[in-house]
Amino acid sequence: MGRYEVIYSRCDQTGFIQTEPPYWLDEAYQQVIADLDIGLLQRNAEKVELACEVLRQICPDRRRLLDYGGGYGVFTRMMRDRGFPFRHTDAYCECLFAKGFEVDLADTPKQETFDCITAWEVFEHLEDPMTVFDELLGRGKSLLFSTILVPDPTPTSADQWWYFLPETGQHVSFYTQQSLQYVADRFGVAFYTDGVAHHLLTRETVAHDPFRDAGPIRQFINKLKAKLGLGTLSRTEAALQAGEALRQSDYQLALQRLHQSWERDAANQNTPPIEPADG
Repeated sequence: MGRYEVIYSRCDQTGFIQTEPPYWLDEAYQQVIADLDIGLLQRNAEKVELACEVLRQICPDRRRLLDYGGGYGVFTRMMRDRGFPFRHTDAYCECLFAKGFEVDLADTPKQETFDCITAWEVFEHLEDPMTVFDELLGRGKSLLFSTILVPDPTPTSADQWWYFLPETGQHVSFYTQQSLQYVADRFGVAFYTDGVAHHLLTRETVAHDPFRDAGPIRQFINKLKAKLGLGTLSRTEAALQAGEALRQSDYQLALQRLHQSWERDAANQNTPPIEPADG
């Protein structure tokens, strides 16, 4: 956030990375959706495609579905448009696009369960993720979620991996495949992952790996790998390149504006800002 020096620690057993206790979160969430999250709408469109494929495999009846930490309600609205009766919950953000379909988990009996709960880009925000895993796996037969896995080799400073996003102060927990397997073992559920960013914890009997066997999902994952620099875009995906380049330039513009606001604040307070790291 341009003003705090923060320690990141890594678990020797699982590779899980977490900041020191995040005393800055109240400040970080004065604006719930960060200005740097310029990919919010595109991300929701992508998650809809993936979720439709996975849900058709793991809960074809698609009766009770919940999007946890659903922000403005974009995903819930889009999934309902596809025929999936999603509900929405987010304790910190106003639901704009799925009004009338909100769920307050605090007022929902714990024995009332969901066939599947989704949680997109939530777990990297959590100071105490095991508590949330416990709650969601207690309320849902399956938990389908996204968080980008720590790359190999492991970054040794916050400027070596963009997903740390120290500018916003909102990302505080970072997962490896081993750490998510630890979660699965702890709660006695099956674990599936695409090895990049999308994961499934489930008590359902799944005949096949839902990320491996569906052609549309494999195409989606290949595109994601290319975006993250883990693969190469095919010729059929060339149309995406212009959009990705524009989103990246928009992100850099938002980052520049953020740094300029830090400099203005520091000048007004007559205190030097922390120099932002390159990358």
